[in-house]
Amino acid sequence: MYKIYLLDGVNYVELDCESLDMGTTFSVADVKDVSSRKDNISKNISFKGTAVNNNAFGNLFFGNKVSNSDLNNKLFFNYSPLRVVDCIVYEDGHLIMKGSLRVLKTSVKDGNIFYETVITGRFIELKNAIQDKYLTDLDFSDLKHHYNIGVIQDTWATQTERFDTDSETFSNTTFEMGSGYVYPFADYGVVYQDTTSWSNLNSIHGFNFRPAIFLKEYFDRIFKQPELDGFTYEVRGDETFVDKFNSLIVPNADELLSYTFSGFNLKFYKTFVTSQTNADSAHAPHDAFNLLKFNSFPTTPPGTIAPYVIREGSYPNVLYVNRTFTSDAKAEIVITSLHNIFFTPVTVMFELVERDAESNNDSSSNWTVLADTRFNINNGDTITNKTMTLAIGERTFVEKKQLGLRLRIHSEAYDLFSVLDDIQYNISTVELSLPKDAQTLFKVNVQLSSTGGDVVAPVPPDKVKQMDFIKSIVNLFNMYVYTENNNDKRLIFQQYDDYYAYASPTIITANAINWTAKLDYKNFELESNIKIPKNYLFTWKDDSDFVNADYKKKYGDVYGTFKFNDSWGVTDSKKVELIFSPSPMVQYAGTRRLHPAIYQIESGNKKTFKSNIRLLYYYGLKDCNEYVIGNDIYTGGWSVTPLLTTSQYPMVSNYLFDEDDKPVEDLYFGRPNEYYFTPTADYINAAAAYQFYYSNQITELTNPNIFIFQGDFLLTELDITNLDLRVPVYIDLGEFGHVYCKVLSIEYENKNKPSRVILQKIFIGAER
Repeated sequence: MYKIYLLDGVNYVELDCESLDMGTTFSVADVKDVSSRKDNISKNISFKGTAVNNNAFGNLFFGNKVSNSDLNNKLFFNYSPLRVVDCIVYEDGHLIMKGSLRVLKTSVKDGNIFYETVITGRFIELKNAIQDKYLTDLDFSDLKHHYNIGVIQDTWATQTERFDTDSETFSNTTFEMGSGYVYPFADYGVVYQDTTSWSNLNSIHGFNFRPAIFLKEYFDRIFKQPELDGFTYEVRGDETFVDKFNSLIVPNADELLSYTFSGFNLKFYKTFVTSQTNADSAHAPHDAFNLLKFNSFPTTPPGTIAPYVIREGSYPNVLYVNRTFTSDAKAEIVITSLHNIFFTPVTVMFELVERDAESNNDSSSNWTVLADTRFNINNGDTITNKTMTLAIGERTFVEKKQLGLRLRIHSEAYDLFSVLDDIQYNISTVELSLPKDAQTLFKVNVQLSSTGGDVVAPVPPDKVKQMDFIKSIVNLFNMYVYTENNNDKRLIFQQYDDYYAYASPTIITANAINWTAKLDYKNFELESNIKIPKNYLFTWKDDSDFVNADYKKKYGDVYGTFKFNDSWGVTDSKKVELIFSPSPMVQYAGTRRLHPAIYQIESGNKKTFKSNIRLLYYYGLKDCNEYVIGNDIYTGGWSVTPLLTTSQYPMVSNYLFDEDDKPVEDLYFGRPNEYYFTPTADYINAAAAYQFYYSNQITELTNPNIFIFQGDFLLTELDITNLDLRVPVYIDLGEFGHVYCKVLSIEYENKNKPSRVILQKIFIGAER
């Protein structure tokens, strides 16, 4: 007898389970696909539309059914198929499963109502909750901090500056691996504008230091989202593995370090009516031009950006772009009157224009039109109180440029230079807004300072889905995901070898449970492991930076790829690919710094670019040759300002080091064909990720002594209640010997019917 309850944290209801088909699958992975991670439970159930069930599911068959997602209760009148509810299932008083229930379809057959539902475990619920969410949906506003050399240096081992969003104040938090952000050193290709400084490899532009967010910080924030209310997680393993996880960082992937914010816009305008007649001397055949003046220049809000992104220049009527920013724009003028006493119709144009900052005259030939709007006016006509508006979509405005608003009058028939007095106009308002409104995002490149300075926020790479991110971490470390027995909303992430620790040859006899008496000896079969792939490919994702592109051109593979053929395999190839790209280490002579190089080469020069998402270990401070971190400033010419001199650098690497600074593990799957530094034997012999996390599993799957055992077992509700897929099973086959197995899947209906169980033999020999 089954009892099924739905709970939403506010209400609960026991469903009618009349004539219920309770076929349930318990599984953990697919033996044919080492990257597949299944939920531990899954079942489809069709409920009849009894009075109780109709009430529980809010009478979904009503055409005028509505629900309110703002209310906490998810049952009865407010039930919606889009929201999952907790579900617990009992058989004869024994709890056999916990999960989530969702109605997939409501149907009416021969006058009877049916609810087609699915009950799944928590991993499926996690996937469904965040399947359309991106890393950029996570809130990192509390990690805002000042971009100055002191804050950068503090993050290496001392403290990190944080932002209190309630009090809008900054404070410091003691440095801890896995918490917040850090500023490691990577060569992003930023060089000094003063080309004489390029050759000094021990003088580093400060823009090569960018905030990297710890991997653990991503996991923490993913699980704190409202969609995952009640969920928690744990990365389970020995102290060494947990320390590895906590030291992983996701470096900044942007082309340039910038800060994106909203909440205000920069408005440049003039506030009084003025009369402007005719045009300036700047002209072209058939055109007259007039740059429209501003008299009000806004200040930037405190705590956002400083100094001005745009400033008033020494040359009148134009705005100077002081630093690169990305934004849309809107411009508006109000013409109180315009009179055409010229002999012919003219076109009046309002334009947003741009030119190089070095320009210092009115020549129209220097300007580039970014956007315009226009109208025609016949000779002898007058218009009054006309508003002209133009808009420009998001673009990058580059430093050392001038911006202006211009009125242009055009005649097809005449050269306007000789008849300027025939076009007369008055303008009451001139306004330029960057961005177009206070809700639109504004992205500005930050400036490094010695103290104080700009406020920046670490940002995740864009266009990366949260579930893809989690899946790649799971696949990198070959993790299995399961729920805590006494807390089904606590997800445990555990690497393969630790997950199956109970199956270790030295302790398997003490841990295995005996299912000998449960096997139907008339119905079982043994299948050789012939469905395994013919070859395996373990790889990270390709990227277009100089080092990765050079390696791909030479060897045709992504850096750190591992692949091999299996002579026993018969099925198609299996590819395990991560969303992360490798960051091969480089070392420049005379520096003693080993670091990533995340830049491109264009015309022989380094060029910053927007990279794919990366993943590296943060090692902490390491000794090197003395070097200087500096910034360059433009004051009529470029000059370098030193900010910090030190002989230690914050190292990130794909290598994990022991206490003696010896590399003992490589984050990539395989040993590369080429190194971009001079490696010692320790680097060459460092065990790669495949060896650490996959070799035991693949060795098992490709072992000719392994087979798949399928049989009918009479399992009880107590067996299912106490089921732990990590625990091995022992079966005595009498004259056919005995076998220890891992449980791959169980198709359970009830205690009175046999369950189909699929197991994998555990080979107990000199080696696993």
